[in-house]
Amino acid sequence: GISRIIPIRGAYSPAYTPRIDRWQRIIREARQQSGSPTATLIQEPLGAHEAAALWRGQSAALRSAAFMLCEKPEGNASSRSLFSRIDEAVQKAGGPLQRIALAVGCEGGISPGERILFEQSGFMPIHFKTNILRTETAALYGLAALQSAVTEYEKWKLNE
Repeated sequence: GISRIIPIRGAYSPAYTPRIDRWQRIIREARQQSGSPTATLIQEPLGAHEAAALWRGQSAALRSAAFMLCEKPEGNASSRSLFSRIDEAVQKAGGPLQRIALAVGCEGGISPGERILFEQSGFMPIHFKTNILRTETAALYGLAALQSAVTEYEKWKLNE
């Protein structure tokens, strides 16, 4: 399950309107429906620099990987498949991943400067060949794809 959600105020973010109460209600209802034992914490939004620094600090001692959804492939790096990115992350970590992060941009995506910042903080760009999705849908889609790829890593890796 998802243990923490940290909204990020990015370059393309609209003016901030507090929605924490609404998000907490949605999380509570989703946990009730899914039966998830994981208590999901939602934090106040952070700036991109704060979020990148938080990830660097909290991931250093663990086998971890961070990804960012990119709305269009740019060069060879972001056109690689999710599976090759997961494999790269597991190899780099030296074993199964203990902590994973996913950055998703608001409507308009992640700015070029934020993309550089996140890449320098260890986030690997991934691109799904699908329609451009709303932020909430992209986050759920990305999390589901990551969770499936990571939990099934040993099975799909054996089939290659």
